[in-house]
Amino acid sequence: MSRTERDAADGHAREPQRWRVLDSEMALDETWCKIRRETVRLPDGSVLNDYFLAVRPEVAVVFAVSDARRVPLVRQYKHGAGAVTLELPAGTFTTERAEDAGLRELREETGWWSDDVVSIGEFFDDASKNTNRVHCVVALHAAPRLAQDLDDTERAAGLEVVEADLDKIPALLAEGTIKAQSSVACAYRSLAWLREKGLADELPHPPRPHDS
Repeated sequence: MSRTERDAADGHAREPQRWRVLDSEMALDETWCKIRRETVRLPDGSVLNDYFLAVRPEVAVVFAVSDARRVPLVRQYKHGAGAVTLELPAGTFTTERAEDAGLRELREETGWWSDDVVSIGEFFDDASKNTNRVHCVVALHAAPRLAQDLDDTERAAGLEVVEADLDKIPALLAEGTIKAQSSVACAYRSLAWLREKGLADELPHPPRPHDS
């Protein structure tokens, strides 16, 4: 067993040393793009003069499921990818709770609503370059109750709501139909959470073709 393995086994693995920020300034400060440039000293004493960070708000991604095992997704054009994507409803927030932000985005993008919303975890968006986290929110007993309230960008991107059976989500993930990183992570985590809580089996399955 190596020294590192022994330390880890004994619970005494060393904490990684943090970088020390020597200087920090905004290199770009626009509404939709904020970039911070930092000068940092690494643990070995070397200095990076131009470490750029994307200063981004938190993101809430919503996995909503109805009592009929339907999951709302959104299809829209994303200019960064240069493609039309299929994703979970999502949006940014700063001071709200993740649950509140997720429910707001769910309502605005899809018209769906839920009175049973829970945040089940968070992920780093890009631990090297982005300052924010992605929060995974599950909305149970959700249903389309309200009208969409799209912003100008979403409307221009042709956002449309696509409903999928809960049982079809794993295939959409495996085949790459859903490929946005945050949606993939949240969908897999939500499916695991539903199984862990025994909630997936509580939702009624649609009748099979031979059922009367």
